[in-house]
Amino acid sequence: MRGFKRIVSLLIVICVMITCCSVNTNTAEAAAITVKKGSDISEIKINETTQKVTAKETNHKAGWYKKSGVQYYFNKNKTTASYKWENKTLYQWKNGSFKKYNGICKLSDGKYYYFKKGKKTAYSVKSNKWKKDKKSGQQYFFYKNSKSASYLYDSNKKTVKKWNKSKKQYALCTGYVTLSDGKRYKFTNGKKDVTKVTPVKQYNGPGPASNILNSGRWYRSIYDGSGKIRCYTDNYGYIYDSNGNYTGESTF
Repeated sequence: MRGFKRIVSLLIVICVMITCCSVNTNTAEAAAITVKKGSDISEIKINETTQKVTAKETNHKAGWYKKSGVQYYFNKNKTTASYKWENKTLYQWKNGSFKKYNGICKLSDGKYYYFKKGKKTAYSVKSNKWKKDKKSGQQYFFYKNSKSASYLYDSNKKTVKKWNKSKKQYALCTGYVTLSDGKRYKFTNGKKDVTKVTPVKQYNGPGPASNILNSGRWYRSIYDGSGKIRCYTDNYGYIYDSNGNYTGESTF
């Protein structure tokens, strides 16, 4: 009987020791979300006291990784997670803790969003606007009331990319785009054609939409004498046919 009690006591001690050892650090396998090639992160550790998230590998690509429904972003070859996406809120690791993020960040769906206190927020509720990042030279174009950027302009490379719905990524743009200087430029495969420049106008948009009806842009309906829609115009003066397709014409 005494031997049995000793065994029970020993088991209790072992259980307590195991519990104590597992309180501070929680380890689990990491599932790559956007990283497809190279040396990926295979294991993530979370310190339950500080909430600091670290990766096992020191040689890996940048990308989002997921654990228990929460996403963590690691910069290239960095062992500490820079961002955390949890419950539709974005946090940035700063000064020893995760804080609600303010600014622009690219999520695992490939889109750049504007955040205010960690929440996706419309960058401008009054008009379409470009937002500049002075450090990187990158510029982001947001339509009115839009939370995600539709166009990207690299001031250093002088290239424009547009969000491609089918490819689910930003792709080099071909067409006319109005930059933050108010001038419309022609781009071919993302490259600017400096010979095709329209002077500064009152319009501050990236050019005509391919179809005004599904663009999310404001438009006005023009009717003929019988009351049928003849065409549409948007707030930049571009003209669209009765099906919403751009006609190649404008009011300016």
